[in-house]
Amino acid sequence: MQARRMVLEPAVISVKADSPYKTMKDFIDAAKKAPKQLAQSGGSITSRDNLMRLLIQKATGAQWNFISFPSGGERLSNLLGGHVQMMVIEPQEAGEQIRAGNLRVIASLTEKRLATLPNVPTIKEQGIDVPIVFMTATGDVETVVRAMKQNASDLLAKPFTADALLGAVTRSIDLSHRLDDEHRALLMLWRLAGRLTPREAEVCALVACGSANKVVAARLGTTEKTIKVHRGRVMSKLAATSLAELVRMVDRLLAAEARTSIRIDGMERLRPRPVDIIVNSTKQARADSPVPPDDRPSLGR
Repeated sequence: MQARRMVLEPAVISVKADSPYKTMKDFIDAAKKAPKQLAQSGGSITSRDNLMRLLIQKATGAQWNFISFPSGGERLSNLLGGHVQMMVIEPQEAGEQIRAGNLRVIASLTEKRLATLPNVPTIKEQGIDVPIVFMTATGDVETVVRAMKQNASDLLAKPFTADALLGAVTRSIDLSHRLDDEHRALLMLWRLAGRLTPREAEVCALVACGSANKVVAARLGTTEKTIKVHRGRVMSKLAATSLAELVRMVDRLLAAEARTSIRIDGMERLRPRPVDIIVNSTKQARADSPVPPDDRPSLGR
C-alpha cells in the first residue's frame, strides 16, 4: 500500500435541518427509547456508513436500522424526504446542504473539530468513543500522517476489497471492545475514589508520591496519628492491598486526567470530585518535591 496514493476523507453525521435532534446525544436517546424505529441511509452493508453505525451502537447500546441505497443522491433524498432520520456524509457535501438550509450536522467523525465546521463537536466530545477508520483515494504522506495523528484505527487505500474492509471492521470492533473494557475499569476506579473524603483524597495522593506519614502530617497541618487513620481508610475504600497497588491506581487516574466523563451503556458518568483532588494534589506534590523514579514506592513488578 503506497502512502502517496492516500488522502484523508473525514465524515460527519447529519440530520434534516428541522429534525428534533440537535446533538448526537439527542439522536442516541431517541434510538434507545424506540429501538429499531429510527433509520440511517447509507451505501452497502460493508460501507463506512454502516461500519460507523455498528461502532456507535456498540458504544452506546442504542439500536437503529440501516437502509442501503445505491447512490449518494438517493441516500440524501431519502433523508430530506423524511424516510430516514440520519446519514453519514462528507463535509463538503454537507456544507452545500447546510448553506441551502436542508441539513444540520450533529457530529463530526474525526478526532478534532473540522476547520470548515468549527461549531460542530466531534463524536468523542459528545462522550462516544469509537475507533476511526479512514478510507482513502489519492494524496501524499502528509495526509496519511494526519490521519494517524487523529487516532485512526485503520487506513484503507482505494480501491480496496470487501475482505480488506471486513478486516478493518473486525479490528475496529475489537478495538472498541478494548476501549469499552478500559472505560469500565476506569469508571470502577472512579467509583472507589469517589468514596474518599477530600482529606482522604489528599492523603492518598501524598502517600502515593512516597511521602512518609510524618511528612504528610506536616504538610496537611495535622498529627501523624491522624494521617495513619486516614491512610488506613484510603486503603480500605480503594480496596488496595499494598502501597504498590495504590501507586498504580493513582498513576491510572493521572493517565486519564484529561477525561472528565465516561459514557457507558448510553449513560454519562461524571468524574467525582475526590479524583480531581487526587490528581491535583499529586501533581502539586511532585512539582514541589520531585521524586526520582528509583526512589518511588516499588510497584512490585
